[in-house]
Amino acid sequence: MTSVTPDVTFLAYPFLTLPPHVTSLLKAPTYLNHPEPASNPILFNRPESEHLLASAGNFTLSWEVTHARNAKLKNIKKGIVEKLPYRIYSADILVEGCGWVEVVAQMRLGQEPPVIEVSSPMGLGIGIRMPMGAQMLNTKPVKRAPPGARPRKSMKGEKKRTKWKKRMEKLANSD
Repeated sequence: MTSVTPDVTFLAYPFLTLPPHVTSLLKAPTYLNHPEPASNPILFNRPESEHLLASAGNFTLSWEVTHARNAKLKNIKKGIVEKLPYRIYSADILVEGCGWVEVVAQMRLGQEPPVIEVSSPMGLGIGIRMPMGAQMLNTKPVKRAPPGARPRKSMKGEKKRTKWKKRMEKLANSD
């Protein structure tokens, strides 16, 4: 995947059966032709595979997910999103037979949704769908104490105090 929109940083969350590898489009044929199987799980190590990598097309991250992806906004009404100076766009890039990659980008307000170019062997087997937000399902929510609850007792030095109490009890019992 390569950014077509200038000056945009993308986050990519792979949900693939193959291990992901970050490389530039120019270096991809070298990676695919690498002789060591440990570094090349795709098994593309044929001399003629260099020309097989082709563009599968440009894909626009057209789904706005600002409210869903911003943890601070989850319990607030959706009307607050219009006041924010940014928007978060996302899409799931489908890889036939392997899984998908959730791609997310944050853009300034007023900018068009970002576009990425996806390359694959012979330019085939790539699709796009509305993002499922699977990466957010993968994280555990932070448990917070209810309002007015006492803070947790500090455990600093607790081990030393326990040892000291045991020694004192041992000395008292030995008399």
